[in-house]
Amino acid sequence: MSLIVPYTREEQMDRAHTAQPTKEMDFYAEKYHNHMIELFPSPTMDITIEIRSNQSFVQFLRAETTEEHSLQILAMLLLFSEGVNIPIEVTNKKLKVYETDKKDKIYFEVSMAIPWLDITASETKRFE
Repeated sequence: MSLIVPYTREEQMDRAHTAQPTKEMDFYAEKYHNHMIELFPSPTMDITIEIRSNQSFVQFLRAETTEEHSLQILAMLLLFSEGVNIPIEVTNKKLKVYETDKKDKIYFEVSMAIPWLDITASETKRFE
């Protein structure tokens, strides 16, 4: 007889796993996950990729203010995952990506405020 324990995930509790000192891949995965959290912070600490939530990674990439640079953002994440250091500055309002050889020159900048439709109030709001 096996015991079945119900599990309910709480997205607000998602965190990057701490790397184990003997596994190089763990350091890589931890750094990658931390970059994802830095690039796409959430005031409610929800870490989402694509769900019906009004605050997801895919919605960020599809936002009118971001769409022009969405492929660059995805490429940047790939480069981060390969250990390439890309100078960025992230706040609740802006993501700034700097030229790698000119640290003071901005390569591109996007708003971190994502517009979304509040169906209950029938109005557009912004996550910041």
